[in-house]
Formats: sequence, structure tokens, C-alpha cells
Amino acid sequence: MAKPKTTARAKMQNPHKHAIANPKRFFTFIGIVVIVLAVALALAFAPSGPLALSSFKTVVLHNGTSVLLKLNRSIFAIYVASSSSSGAVVLVSKVPVLSGYASEALLVPNSSVNVSINATGVANLNIKLAKSNSTSAELYITPLASVLGVKPSSGLSIIGPVSIGRTSGLKIIVTSTSTSSTTSTSTINQTAALLQSALAYANNNTSEGLLETEYASLYEKDKACNSSIYNETYTHYYGTAPSGDFSFLNVSKQTPIDINETAYYISGTLVFVNYTPVMRSGKQSPLLSLELNMSPLTKLRIVKAAYTGILQGDNYSIVNSTYAFQSRISNYCGAYIMPPPS
Repeated sequence: MAKPKTTARAKMQNPHKHAIANPKRFFTFIGIVVIVLAVALALAFAPSGPLALSSFKTVVLHNGTSVLLKLNRSIFAIYVASSSSSGAVVLVSKVPVLSGYASEALLVPNSSVNVSINATGVANLNIKLAKSNSTSAELYITPLASVLGVKPSSGLSIIGPVSIGRTSGLKIIVTSTSTSSTTSTSTINQTAALLQSALAYANNNTSEGLLETEYASLYEKDKACNSSIYNETYTHYYGTAPSGDFSFLNVSKQTPIDINETAYYISGTLVFVNYTPVMRSGKQSPLLSLELNMSPLTKLRIVKAAYTGILQGDNYSIVNSTYAFQSRISNYCGAYIMPPPS
């Protein structure tokens, strides 16, 4: 996007006349200059094609580059100032940058921060550093619904104003049907098509993926669970009131409220599809990772399936049996109740 011209000059009709012969005209002129400069600055910092952040996204940013994102009506920039194998310095600022300051966070791989881009007491964004090296950083970016009441991470330093770069160097390596981008190189398009195919195949043609999409619906429904319903349901199945680790306060922290489905390009026709829970705390670790071979000549596309995170050590049979029990609970707390020991 070309920057607006700011080279307009005030021409003096007669250079021999006194410069401030008419005070009223002078201040009118100054007012016009101020307005022109304000408009020019606004245009210079206006984002070009921000990505709509309606669901989980993964981006890779090279050092010194940024991505512009739109969350609801707010536009903000995420900027990687520097990175190495041990971590990355990530800045977040609302756009235009002149309207405020930036939050700076030093992230190590697999760590994350909750950020309020509108500087309120409720976070609406989670940023996780998946991995980094001397040239770039891979970030997981997840919008957080304000109704969750997630608090911004403590320890974020506020610096600025900071000049946030434009989207040069942006490479989208994961996509879904809702992803849009102004990046349109053939490599990105081919990769996006491969990732979309992998997501569709995992969700519709694998038992593991189909089960996770069913769980996503269960978690969405059970966000309405509260302590009184939970206590009543737990007592019904266990014969005693919940306490300690099984109290609603503790269990609600460990029960997802949704599942994000994302795809990551490996090489050739190999793709990882991860099913990652959305937690109230904002922390993330995949429930399930599927490695798929998306070659048209491959009949058995699942290369490897691994349950991780809160499902570590489980297998499809165990997870399916748990879902069969939880989905039969008709109130809003099925996902919070584990099957009693047989």
C-alpha cells in the first residue's frame, strides 16, 4: 500500500509581505496543516488487510516483522523483535501504534501469555511460542471470550510507543475455512489447500477426529455447568459430595471449554493435525495429534495417532468409553464428571 504524499507546501503569494499580516488567516492555516498531518499519519499507520481472528491461528514471523490481526472491532499488531532457539521477544500493540503503548513479553518455547489488547482487566488474546530459532518464531494465537474472565498475565512490561512493521515476512502455515489473508503466493496457496484437506479428512474420516469434534460440542454445551449442578450430578454417580481435587473449583480449571483443530505442514504430503483444548486459564497442550500422509496414492493415511496433554496415556478405546458416559449426562456438567470405577 503506497504511503500518502505529505509534500504539500504553503506558497506565499508575495514573499516581501509580512508573514503574519492577518492573525486569523494564520491560525486557520495552522489548523489546516495540523489536520492534514493527522490524516497523513492515520493513513500511514492504517493496516493493510488485517487477518480476522475468529478462531485459533498459527503464524510464523521472521525477526523484525509483524502480523496485523482484527479481533471484533479492534486491530492490533504482533511483532517479533528478536528470537533464538531459547525464546523470543514478542510485542503486542493496538493499531495505530501512536494511539497507545505496546506490551512486551519474553517467551520461551511452549510458554504463553494472556493479553488484553484493550488494556482492561480481562484478557482477550492468548499468545504461545511454539518454537523459535535465530531467524523466526512460530506463534499460536487464540482469541479468548471476555465472558471467561481470564486475567491478563502478570509481569508483562509496557513499553513504547513502538514502531510496528508491516506484514512483510508473514507466512501462514495453518488455515481453516474461516482464514483469510492478503498473502497470495502459489506456495502458500498450495500449502493451505493441503492443510484444509488434512483438516477435513481428520474431522470426517478418522475415528479419533470424529470423536474430538463430538467432544468439542460437549464442551461447548457444558460451559453452562455451575457448582450446584456439578455437586448434584457428582453425588448421584459417586454417592458422596465432591471435595478436594474433585471440587467444582478444581475440576472446572481442568475441563476444556472448546477444542481448536489446527494443521501443521511437515514436509512433502505429511501433515500434523492437532486437537487442542481451550482452557479457562488460556494454557494449551494438544489432546490428540494425528500425523497424516495426504498423498492421493496413500490408502492408509494415518501415520501416527498420539493422545497427549490431559489425555496422556489414554487410547481411543478409553476416550471413547469416557465420552459414551459423559454424553449421556443430560444436564450441563457431563464433561466435568469422570466415569466411576467399574
